[in-house]
Parts: sequence; structure tokens; C-alpha cells
Amino acid sequence: MKKVLLIAISSLLMVACSKDDNKVEKDALVNTWELTYNEGFEADDEGREEWSGAPKELGIGETYTFKADGTGTEVYVEYDQSGNEIHNSTNNFRWSFNDNNNTLSLKYSYDTEEYTVEKLTSSEMILVQHEKENNGYEYFDKYTFRKK
Repeated sequence: MKKVLLIAISSLLMVACSKDDNKVEKDALVNTWELTYNEGFEADDEGREEWSGAPKELGIGETYTFKADGTGTEVYVEYDQSGNEIHNSTNNFRWSFNDNNNTLSLKYSYDTEEYTVEKLTSSEMILVQHEKENNGYEYFDKYTFRKK
């Protein structure tokens, strides 16, 4: 009987810990977030390209500011191989959050981006984009942000 109780308690603790790892605190979104790590891949019939690393190593930089009124700003920067800034753009968007499936939508004037919110706490945000088409094309991108 003690063994069964011990197994039950251990199982509950593992479930509780894994839920905390993927915590979503929607109210924490209203903040400024800076990209700290990016990993992903793009694959089709011709091959697969993978990436992972700190943004500047990958030649990019991104900062998102989410306001309580449902608007926001994205600042996107590109760097050359020496780390010099070669492009900088600022884009405004409207954002919405779907509580049912933890989906974040950013509606720009030219496009709408959809992200699955894997984690959102007062200090860290992890967003994922994943697209898989019938023709063999697949795209996966995972962004890790920290509160700025």
C-alpha cells in the first residue's frame, strides 16, 4: 500500500512540475520583450536548413512591446557578419490572445502572424510557429524572449 501511495504522489509531482515549465500567465504579456534565443528549421523537397543560437549570432534582433489596449510595436534589426547593424524597421500591430489554445495573433497592416504561446511568465516568453503543408514543406521556429 505504501508503494502505491508513493507512486501516486510521485506521479502527481511530475505532472505538477511539467505544468509549471509551460506556464502561461496572460497578464504578463503586456510588457517589452527582447529576443534572447531562436531555433528552428525550414524543410522541403530540396533539403533542410536549421538554425539555433543567440539572435545577434544569427544576424537578427527583435523586440516586441505589447500594450494593454491591444496594440504593440515590433523593432526588427538585421546585422552583418561583423555584428554591424545593416537594417532596422519598426512595425505596429494589433494583438489578441486566445485563452482556449494559448494562441497569440499579431495583426500587422500587411499580414497576420500566429504563435502558440509555450511559456509566458513575468520574466520569460516562448513563442512557437509551426507550419506543415501537404507538399512536403515544413517550417518550425521557436523564439525565447526575456522581459526587457
